Amino acid sequence: MSMKKQKTAIEIEAAFTALPLETLLTKKQIEEITGLSDNTVVTTLAKCGIPTSSRTYSVALLLERFVPARKILDDGGTYEKVEQFVKTLSPLESAEDEEDGGALIDALDQLEEDAAQVLYGAIEERAERLVGYMPKMLMKAVSGAILKGAGRQKFKTELMQILKVENSTGQQKRLANPEEAQKLLPSETQDS
Repeated sequence: MSMKKQKTAIEIEAAFTALPLETLLTKKQIEEITGLSDNTVVTTLAKCGIPTSSRTYSVALLLERFVPARKILDDGGTYEKVEQFVKTLSPLESAEDEEDGGALIDALDQLEEDAAQVLYGAIEERAERLVGYMPKMLMKAVSGAILKGAGRQKFKTELMQILKVENSTGQQKRLANPEEAQKLLPSETQDS
């Protein structure tokens, strides 16, 4: 069995820094990267306040706790000094807390999706009821525009154009009878 050279804390930090922070490493992979023995890796993790029962460890966590602990030890410090250092850090969330947080996020996502569906249903229902009022609303808006200054003149001009027709000689004549004007408008065809 070949012995790997134990790396310094600076070398370990450089190796971990080269990896994405979200990368998860097993204890075996940590041993391979650091050149530390299984016992040393487990002891350092434990003294850092990192649960040794975990199957994997994020590079971000190792950079935050494991690497500083190794620096303390490289500088001649003890595991007692490592424990004192760890007390200055924020407590770690347990895996159970992370699972609860994940469940909370999932619940909030589901609540958001449900709320969106309810809101869409309410809007769709209101839109269906609104369709019945749209012709009246349109007529009111159109008549309002006709009665206003510039709209009134434009309406009168367009109406006069509609009411003028060419007779058989090509001359225009004005229709005096509204029934005649009605005949000029496009008729509605019924589907057979």
